[in-house]
Amino acid sequence: MDSNRCSCQHRNQPPDRLAALEADLDALAAQDRDRLTDAALADQALRPRRLLDRLEGQWLGDLAAVDARGAAGADQGIPAASTASWLRNRQRMSASAAIGAPGPPPQRRG
Repeated sequence: MDSNRCSCQHRNQPPDRLAALEADLDALAAQDRDRLTDAALADQALRPRRLLDRLEGQWLGDLAAVDARGAAGADQGIPAASTASWLRNRQRMSASAAIGAPGPPPQRRG
């Protein structure tokens, strides 16, 4: 076990995977891009998009579980009126984004 990545882990609790992900992102942000080969830099420019898509899927699954359990607000010990209201308050999301409503249709040109 890498004690620097999971120092908050307690006995019988799973490792804090999001803390490890944050540490990895910090390390990635701190790297010197000038030291990368052109091929490595080009690959690094593409891979985060795929990771963002996977992370979005994880987030949506977690939100569905929060909603199913009625756990919105549990992070602060204050039950929220709804998952959407919790997202609006904690993530400063618009009402339409919090409920998953599509935004306005794109404007057609010409």
